[in-house]
Amino acid sequence: MGSGRHDFYSGRRRRSPVLPAFMSITVLGLAAVVFILLRPTIGGVVTDDYTGDPLGGVQVSYAGQRTKTDAYGRFTLTPQRSQLALSVASPPGYRCADTDFRSGTDKQLAITCRPTTLSGTLRRKNGETPLPGIVIRAANGQGEQTPEVVTDDEGRYALAEVPDDARLIIEGPGFARKEVEIGRTSVFDLELRPDVLVGKVRAQNGAPLPGALVGAIGATAVAGNDGGYTLAGVAEAGRVVARAPGYRAQAIEPGDDPRIDFILEPLVVKAIYLTSDALAKDATFKALLALIDRTELNALVIDIKDEDGQLLYNSQIPLARAIGAVHPAYDLGARLKTLREHNVYAIARVVCMLDPTLAKAKPEWAVRNSTTGGIWKNSAGIAWTNAMRPEVWRYTADIALEAAEMGFDEVQFDYVRFPSDGDMDAIDLGAPDNSATRSKAIHDLLKLAHDALSQRGVALAADIFGIALWDPRDNGIGQQLEQIALVVDYICPMVYPSHFAPGSLGYGRPNDHPYEVILESLINGDKRIVGAKAKFRPWLQDFTYGPGIAYGPNEVRAQIKATYDFGATGWLLWNASNTFTEAALLPEKR
Repeated sequence: MGSGRHDFYSGRRRRSPVLPAFMSITVLGLAAVVFILLRPTIGGVVTDDYTGDPLGGVQVSYAGQRTKTDAYGRFTLTPQRSQLALSVASPPGYRCADTDFRSGTDKQLAITCRPTTLSGTLRRKNGETPLPGIVIRAANGQGEQTPEVVTDDEGRYALAEVPDDARLIIEGPGFARKEVEIGRTSVFDLELRPDVLVGKVRAQNGAPLPGALVGAIGATAVAGNDGGYTLAGVAEAGRVVARAPGYRAQAIEPGDDPRIDFILEPLVVKAIYLTSDALAKDATFKALLALIDRTELNALVIDIKDEDGQLLYNSQIPLARAIGAVHPAYDLGARLKTLREHNVYAIARVVCMLDPTLAKAKPEWAVRNSTTGGIWKNSAGIAWTNAMRPEVWRYTADIALEAAEMGFDEVQFDYVRFPSDGDMDAIDLGAPDNSATRSKAIHDLLKLAHDALSQRGVALAADIFGIALWDPRDNGIGQQLEQIALVVDYICPMVYPSHFAPGSLGYGRPNDHPYEVILESLINGDKRIVGAKAKFRPWLQDFTYGPGIAYGPNEVRAQIKATYDFGATGWLLWNASNTFTEAALLPEKR
């Protein structure tokens, strides 16, 4: 027998020569399937960063391989051993985030693409009216911005390549400029408010207040004879403030209605002066605040820039810091907060031209000495800045603006004049020096500050010599009453009876006639500024000086009575030692 037959019949299993080949192919096939299923891959998904929606058709590249995401934003690539970066091509209207992927790291990637196209519609606030012709752009703090586009007839717009962290800026004639954070959105529908506000300013009794100022940042208007005003150029954000001398300012946040009517409350300021030293001492400050709380007093005059040219708070004005003028003497923010809690009207006193700090740092801005060629100094050896210089005006106005932003109700300029003592013949102002030029310089300084403060609803006052109410000239110092009355809210003459020369006003010793000196001075000054909006609020003496009677409750009260009999909008008590005569004050509450 053959061996094959033998094996069969012997009952032993014999391998078929065909079966091993078949089984080898099957094993290899399974191994290949397992390899294909288990081989490493790079996978991920690409989505819209804002909505999370998948982005299909986005090209993804890696190590020479290219693929596109499917309808679900998914992609798959084969990894390589080399350390090669994976890149995603930004599709139209998107900017895709860079990926930190390298071979050997996580193989599942989540890639987001930020939309860079912004679209939307502009309409008039409180209505469905579309706004065509409005200019729109987007910009960020790094200087990146889109080209401007203009809304179409339906108020629609579309911006391409909008940078990251951008703000939308909208501007159009007749509408308030608007800036808004774009955030995480690609559709931005907006409403715009007209930038023109109208309304009326009235007193509490309903009477119109002609000449009242209505202001917002970048815009001011003057009420007409009927109290009506039209304020153009009002920004989208911020307050609108109405004020008039003798009235408390009223601030209103504009809403959707382009009409704002104001009702102003009468204001009679009854103030005392507080030095920076007293303000810095808690005990003194609290004692004077208690005096205000228990009497008719309702206002406080606070030094914020003194006769040394020092700013007594933490000013952020670059020039002040550069010249070493910032010398905080107290926590002004805390003090102002306390005054608001006690309903105290806060007045910032700013010493203007008597400023040796600025004169030394900027000698070209100082009053010069024609004899020596150096800086001129007064009889006390103190340098003055030159009120002819616009740079000095700007510095002074910047201080006034900072006071307004800190929360003061009013700014009061003292020493707003040219020097009055020393070698006057040696003064060199670098410009024609006569009554007209001096008066104009003081007028222009006050106007600059007044215009800026009017946008913030803060009043401006000017301290002047008492003689300015009587002498029509500028007395060599630029304080010409008629000019000053045009550009301030309050005129604060220092009509201290003790400072009038013997024989003045027909009195051998004016100091002994407190009521008459105050009343007659105010009446005389008032005759010279008929029609002016500015109101008188005189400084009164609460101190004894020179020969004559001592000043106590009767003398102080007589001065106060004179202001009321005249019809002034208040009074200010001066005592350099901050000691005031409480017995001269009424105990009633404000």
